[in-house]
Amino acid sequence: MTKRKTKNKTQSGAAEILLRACFGAGLILLGLNWPRLLAGKSEWMEQHYSEGIYLPIRRAISALTSLVPFSIAEFLLYFLVLGVSALLLVRLIQLVLCKIKLSRLISTLASILLAGGIVLNLFYATWGFNYFREPLAQRMELTIETRSVDELEAFVLKTAIEARTLRETLHEDENGVFAPEERKGKLFQTLTQAYNLIHKENQTDFLVERAILAGHFRYLHRAHGRTKCECRSAAAASLSGCGARDGASNRYCERERSGVDGVFGVPVVR
Repeated sequence: MTKRKTKNKTQSGAAEILLRACFGAGLILLGLNWPRLLAGKSEWMEQHYSEGIYLPIRRAISALTSLVPFSIAEFLLYFLVLGVSALLLVRLIQLVLCKIKLSRLISTLASILLAGGIVLNLFYATWGFNYFREPLAQRMELTIETRSVDELEAFVLKTAIEARTLRETLHEDENGVFAPEERKGKLFQTLTQAYNLIHKENQTDFLVERAILAGHFRYLHRAHGRTKCECRSAAAASLSGCGARDGASNRYCERERSGVDGVFGVPVVR
């Protein structure tokens, strides 16, 4: 009787492991196939996800990530990589020392597979589907023109010189790090006013400059520990003080104010 119970328990455990592994593999297969499944559906994704379902998700994520001065996504990524690696190492050592059975290791692998599938699809559900939205040029009805390498080089050099000149006028702490004297609320107000002013004055190349500046200040934040508010206030000063020649639409300015990149429509990297 005892042997029969043990056998039934073993079979039940094996079935559970197989179910977890199959479900996890299915989720991973689904996640890897989203690009193919959503090909040609950019208009639908724009209307129903990017401008619908994603908006409350974006607000919730922005409210959460704004509470800490580091990237939560990167923290979770490192935690998962190190955690999974450590767990597998422990299970292998336990198996070698005969402290667990092979079935325990297989069960762990099935759980990792299931967790990986859930995380992959959760990424798409909370942000990744924006990859399949309509291109920015199409949404804003922009005419795309091919630019020469010389034009691009001249523009980058001009922007770098303007940014360097502006940087020399900003307040620094004793370590030479940008340290604004204004309060955060004042800085955000200045940012909003700068975008509105630019939008009213000009209508040509702002989006390109905004994209470069956005990448530049993300770099400052990651490499030098600047806060999001510091980086954005510097961006506002740069855009208004360097004579930028264009303004994005009010729609993209609103996105910037709400904690989302005004050009790319994705959560601002913190």
